[in-house]
Order: sequence, then structure tokens, then C-alpha cells
Amino acid sequence: MDSGAAVCTPQSDLPLGQLNLAAVVSDLAGNSASSEITLTIAADSDGDGVIDEQDQCPGTPAGTQVDDTGCEPGGQLPPDPIDVATPIDTTGTSSLKSTTEFLYTGSNPIQTGVDPETIEERRASVIRGTVRDKENNPLPSVTITIKDHPEFGRTLSRESGGFDMAVNGGGYLVISYEKEGFLPAQRRVKAPWNDFALAEDVVLIPLDSQVTAIDLTDSSQPFQVHQGSLQADEDGSRQATILFPAGTTATMTLPGGSVTSIDQLSVRATEYTVGENGPETMPGPLPPTSGYTYAVELSVDQAIAAGATRVDFSQPLPVYVDNFLEFPAGTIVPAGWYDREKAAWIPSDNGVVVEIIGVVDGIAELDVDGSGVAADAAALDELGIADAERRQLAQLYEVGKSLWRTPITHFTPWDCNWPYGPPEDAERPDEPEPETDEPESEPDCEDGSIIECQGQILRERIPVAGTSLL
Repeated sequence: MDSGAAVCTPQSDLPLGQLNLAAVVSDLAGNSASSEITLTIAADSDGDGVIDEQDQCPGTPAGTQVDDTGCEPGGQLPPDPIDVATPIDTTGTSSLKSTTEFLYTGSNPIQTGVDPETIEERRASVIRGTVRDKENNPLPSVTITIKDHPEFGRTLSRESGGFDMAVNGGGYLVISYEKEGFLPAQRRVKAPWNDFALAEDVVLIPLDSQVTAIDLTDSSQPFQVHQGSLQADEDGSRQATILFPAGTTATMTLPGGSVTSIDQLSVRATEYTVGENGPETMPGPLPPTSGYTYAVELSVDQAIAAGATRVDFSQPLPVYVDNFLEFPAGTIVPAGWYDREKAAWIPSDNGVVVEIIGVVDGIAELDVDGSGVAADAAALDELGIADAERRQLAQLYEVGKSLWRTPITHFTPWDCNWPYGPPEDAERPDEPEPETDEPESEPDCEDGSIIECQGQILRERIPVAGTSLL
């Protein structure tokens, strides 16, 4: 082509799976160059541009405009099931499946993309829940799906924020909540056989309004900096700050598992843990041993637009958060991140609380162990804090500032949550000794009892008054 680009058209359909392509070009002068690329070829049975693995509305008619889930964007909101439910036959018994299959059958079902035969008679279950926004208003048009179960299709939250979804019960399922312009969420629910399950309320929050353009090809400065919006509630005020060292490169993981480089980033840091309904905004439920403390979504607009699952960096990025809970310098900051593919929190390298105790020659002096003394070179090297980073801190913060410092290697939801437990100086409360009854030295004994060991059943023979029966 005149532009210098080359177009290669395969002679037949390419096989599904990973495909390695290699190209070699040469000119008349004998110069040559080569390049290789790995592609993932996936099936798209209905030709809507969304691969079957990601398609939540299979069988879409040709020419239909769809979103990244393979469904028509927005769509008509579902009616309240009360208004369209099949009347229950009061003259006999009815199964849960027969009384709720209106959810996924008919010309305009509440739950789309479900084969009626998918829901089993003996395992039928219906999950009910509610979605709200940060102001606790009902949030309609949220797409509700069940992770790793495309056979259950999808539904949308109604005008009231409520939703109903038929599934097969018998274990735990993960509900996925998605709406354009909002951060997604996941929740686990135990779906019983032939019964309803009530999912906990979920609050979806929009991306932070503060966005910074980061050019990873720019090596003219030691760091580029993004700072999220200042957040405040009864726990205190805090702000997330991300430092991008010069020379950092990044890749993003696309749907299907392919990886591509990215150097122009529109970065945001959106905190989940703000206000009274902060726990309901979390991307996923915390482990039982973690206390609700601080969580933030680190994101790149370009990666979100591409449907990427994560952005990885070639070296750790220091993330600083104001020490709004006033932990002493040197305190370990437990860190982890939420893996939406596994629907689980994954532990990561811990951070530490640091305090700026002075500035010398434009470089911040840091207390990293609570001693009140500036850390020496060995202590700073162990934490990976170089002079350039300390110089940047001196420009960003005043002397006396206390911060959590956590190294992160990729963008996903990140969590700094301390474990449950009493403080180290806690004392056991005074409790009286429990009162115990002394056993009788010569107890009265009766016979006639039978113990079935295998069945763990205790039986007793007693006379029936007025008869000779036992």
C-alpha cells in the first residue's frame, strides 16, 4: 500500500486458539526486517463482534448493535415480577421452577439468554437483590450476571434498583454487577435448592473525577505524579498519590489473555471506603480476618475502554496515602489486591507507615521505624526508597506529614486493611470463675435406656400406665 502498510488476507478460516504470526520484509537494496506477534483466535457464533466466552446474549440477530457484553446497550428495564408473575395454582402444589419460569421465558423475559431447560426442577433457585448509588438512590440498568455461568444469561436492575435472577441452587455463586461509568462489583451468595436467596445490597460508585495524563515515554523528569480527589469522612481526610518513575513501561491484559504494551495513560484513583455505605461499595467481600480500613481502585481509562482486566508495570510504583488513622511510623501496612477473575483478594507485599521529619538539600528525611530518627541508607534501600523519591516527597508534602507507603506492580483494586484483634496492650477483663455443680457421689441409677452407636440415637423403655406393655 502507498502508506507502507501491508495487508495479509488468510486463504481460509483461521483455527481457534493462539496463533503466532511472523513477517519478514525486504527492499530492493537488500535491507530486511522481521516481526512476530501472538494472536488469540476465539469463536463468535452470532457474529456480533463479541467472542462466545464473553457473550452474555448469545444468538443476537444479525445487524443488532451490542455493547461489550454482546447485548443491546441499555435496553428496556425489566418490569416488577409482581406485575407479570404467573398466577399460582391454588388447587394443587406448585414447584419453584413452575412459578418462576416466567422470569426467563416468553417474548420479553426479565432474564435474557437462558435456555428454559437450563433451570432444573429440583435445583431451581431465585436470587434477589438491590443496587444503589453512592447517595443510596436506586440504581437501574445495572447488568447482573453470574460469574462463570453464562447459561444463566443476564438481567437488569429495575427502576427500584431491585433484580431477580433464576439459577440452579446447591452452592455458592458469584454475582457480577456492571454499569457503564461505574466501577464493577462482585458478591458471593449461597443459592439453596427450591428456595429464594437474598443477596446483600450493593452500592456502585463512579470513577474519580481527578484524571492525570501520564506519558511513560517521557524521561525528562524523575517522576510523574497522579493525585486522586481528597476524601473526607468521620475517619479523617486522605488522598491517594501515585509516583511513576522515569523508565517505567506498562502492558495491559486484554479479554482472551493477550497482552499489549501501553505508554499513554489517563490515570485515576477511586476510593471505595468513604462514608457510612463504604462497605457496600467494596469490589468484593473482604476475607473474614481482614478489618475494613482503606481500599482504592487504581485504573487507566484506555485499559477500561479496551476491556482490559489489569495493567502491569515493569517496576513497583510507590503509592502514598495520608495516615488518616494516625498509626505510628514503622507500622506495617498489610496490602492486597482484588482479582476479579478469581473473585478473591490476593495478598501482596506489605507497605509501611513513614513520617517526614525534615528536609535536607531538598530531600525528605524519613522516619521508617518509629524511632524519630532519619532512616539510614540501608533502611531506605531495603524499602526501595531512592533519593529521587525523597526529593519528590519534599516537593509534595510538608515536614511532619505521616503517610502509608505501599509498592504496587499493577492496577486493580488495592486494599490496605489491618486484621481484626485487640490492641497489643489490651488486658483480659475480670470475669468470675464459672459456677460448677459437684457430681453426686452416689447417684440414683435407672436402666432401660438403649444407645444406637452408629445412628447416634438414645432410646428408653418405659411402662405404659395401666398395661403390661413396655
